[in-house]
Amino acid sequence: MEGSRAEPLRYPVAGNGKLGGPQALSDLLIVAGALMLAASLPLVALRVLSFKPGLFPFLVLGTIVGIWLIRNPRWIVPCYIGLVWTSIEAAYFGGLPSPIESAGLVLLAVATWQALLRLDYTREVLIICGLIAIPLLAGGIASPQGMEVPVDALKNVTFLFLIALIVRTIKDVDRATVTLSWIGVFLGAGALFSIFGHPTRLFPLKAPEFQFQVIAPRAAGPIGDPNFFALVMAALTPFALYLIACGRRRQWLGALATILIIGGVLATGSRGGMLAVGFAIVTCGIVMPVRRLRVVATVVVLLTLVALPLFAIQRQDAEGRSTEGRLTENKIALAMFADHPVTGVGPSQYPPLYRDYSRNIGNDTRPIREPHSLPLEVAAEQGIAGILGWLVAFAAVFRFALRRGIWDLLLGRALALAVATYMVASLFLHGSEIRLLWLLLGLVMALGHAVSREAPEARSA
Repeated sequence: MEGSRAEPLRYPVAGNGKLGGPQALSDLLIVAGALMLAASLPLVALRVLSFKPGLFPFLVLGTIVGIWLIRNPRWIVPCYIGLVWTSIEAAYFGGLPSPIESAGLVLLAVATWQALLRLDYTREVLIICGLIAIPLLAGGIASPQGMEVPVDALKNVTFLFLIALIVRTIKDVDRATVTLSWIGVFLGAGALFSIFGHPTRLFPLKAPEFQFQVIAPRAAGPIGDPNFFALVMAALTPFALYLIACGRRRQWLGALATILIIGGVLATGSRGGMLAVGFAIVTCGIVMPVRRLRVVATVVVLLTLVALPLFAIQRQDAEGRSTEGRLTENKIALAMFADHPVTGVGPSQYPPLYRDYSRNIGNDTRPIREPHSLPLEVAAEQGIAGILGWLVAFAAVFRFALRRGIWDLLLGRALALAVATYMVASLFLHGSEIRLLWLLLGLVMALGHAVSREAPEARSA
């Protein structure tokens, strides 16, 4: 058993390479999207370089990747998933439309076409999206602060629909793990360079919150916040470990990604991020019965202990930071839930109401804060409706996927543990990067649907 799981699964290639039938339209739309991006890149490059010449190396790299994607269109969707995961904001593109949003519109058209071709599966996906979206709408309509449609929150939910429909095969999900591991290498290396080299615009350091206060430099990454940057990297750990379990050339990418992810999280000084990474390493070692993985995980942990003195300042700062503010934020979230238990105070209404509650709860003088706990944020802003919607949606996703056998594949276990790792980290953070969670759930749904169609071939290969 152990030997059979040590090798990567050989998945059958979907289709016969010929254009024909309804499926061809989806492929043509993907190619059209790639050509549109290729045609617009020179114009974008010239405009950006005119006032930001320092971005020239990144544009060269982007051009090389773009040309490679046109020659390898099956990697377009996995690379888009990786781009979304970087959480690079539109501000980094010189005021031009974000490629995450512009490419997402093209892929959303593909996903909609795929939905029409697979109505039974689409119904499952839409039910899960509805379980998440309806409490958001109800909370916005019934908010004591006034009726408001939570457009941004609903847009994030579309990532679940898009990924669940656009990722079609087991191999597509497998490619996504490779891309996300490369993203882990990129983010981890950037975080370490910002600490031991010098900060850059894409990888800045967090500035002190209070004047004259001396704090350790903390890598903030493209997100601009060390704690969320740590979450983004920590949730990639199961994918890196999965590649180690696959063996062969993949194990080297997995090992590199694991080391850089751990180093990057240490550079952020995030206590919750390190807890999430530790959770991922331990649980992957338990549920992935591959000796190679357990050996490498042990070596990585030992190397981390040896490297801790390099991050002594970040570690001391983390140990010295008070948790009193977090406790106050959590107590206020519970108080909001108690005052509005059915639909909550409304999506995104916690920050503006924080000061009103902090006058009577705790001693925090800061006027605007976040709940810093995703479950408590859902309880405060969406009430019982949101809690039930989330619980039923998560249960439906994993019931759908597990009944179709994703747990029989190392890939499925890695994906499930990535969701679990994200949730562990989110115990200490609110939902600022919630679209990454919907992306992961979309991959879970896509893998479950793909396994139900490809399982006999995949297991006999």
